[in-house]
Amino acid sequence: MIIQAVNCYLMASAGGPAPSSDTSVEVQGSVDGSNDSEVVSVHVWRGVDQTTPVDVATTTATGINWGRPNPPAITPITAGAIVVACGLGANPSNAGVFTTTDLSNFATVRESAPFYKSIVGMGSAAWTSGALDPAAFSGGSNSSGASWCAATMALRPAAGESLQFVGMATATRSGATGAWSVSLESLTGGIASAPAVGDVIIVCYGIASPANDTLGVNTAGYTELVELHSDDSTDTNLSLNWKIAA
Repeated sequence: MIIQAVNCYLMASAGGPAPSSDTSVEVQGSVDGSNDSEVVSVHVWRGVDQTTPVDVATTTATGINWGRPNPPAITPITAGAIVVACGLGANPSNAGVFTTTDLSNFATVRESAPFYKSIVGMGSAAWTSGALDPAAFSGGSNSSGASWCAATMALRPAAGESLQFVGMATATRSGATGAWSVSLESLTGGIASAPAVGDVIIVCYGIASPANDTLGVNTAGYTELVELHSDDSTDTNLSLNWKIAA
């Protein structure tokens, strides 16, 4: 433990951020399992305010008879804020991943193995002023019986710093029950392959099932911003969480 602490100090002193011990995140897992599908999308950002990383209250939206999420508008209050929007679609038929016209760093993945299919997407946009309203996702499914949930949050930068995108990850699972883990050691699309101490980790976790599932993150230190459910012949269950990496 002492050696690890000394190594972290030396890295920070050399001008690089100390590596985080948050190398994975454990989600609660499906209760039903046999017919459910699970999807996870992760964003990691650097330069967030360490006391108040979430700038304003998260906004939410849900819908049925349509499987394409439409993240709601949000109005940050801090200059340099970054808006992060995520959405989950659940449908009874196979469909492609989501696409978006106005979000960057878009992390999307689908799981179509069981009866109930799920697709998740999460991306970001720089905020300048007023309300920022992300466009509805494209792709996925617009079939009858589908449903969706979406949430939009805003990250607050630390004083004198700009927010930097560290990277993203996705994962899926189907036909199983119980907790399971998602690696944070192979992030893509950003400035690093793993979180550093002080980065914020954002986890959007979803389950498609025949009924509402209680879901969330088991790993200590995470705060759940919202838990959403949308009911149709295929139910959508979404949990959005964050943690400052230690």
